[in-house]
Amino acid sequence: LKESDYVVAAVPLTDQTFHLFNEERIAQMKAGSVLINIARGPVVDEEALAQALASGHLGGCAVDVFPKEPCTNSVLTRYANALLTPHSATSTAENSKATNFAAANNLVNYLKKDIDAKYVVVQGTRY
Repeated sequence: LKESDYVVAAVPLTDQTFHLFNEERIAQMKAGSVLINIARGPVVDEEALAQALASGHLGGCAVDVFPKEPCTNSVLTRYANALLTPHSATSTAENSKATNFAAANNLVNYLKKDIDAKYVVVQGTRY
């Protein structure tokens, strides 16, 4: 953290990753660096991030996910060096095409009773 210009949070939300980027961890980041959160909102402590922006410790942030969505009142809106997007990091033409193809393929396989186990969600699990 102390040597990186950019740090990207891209982890699932679990008990272990809740506020993974808290005041202590953000303080360990290189001065002037940028924190990017494309994981889940609660992975980053939004108040701690705001404090780091206000103090100038961080040079900026890019946040695509928020503790509560849709985001209507994030403290981060106060900062010009905060790029905030509405949970749209994967909204590209390429991803849309791939997702549509996968969904259609999964439906065909389901109807043929030929389901790949990697597409089966087990009740009670997170993944």
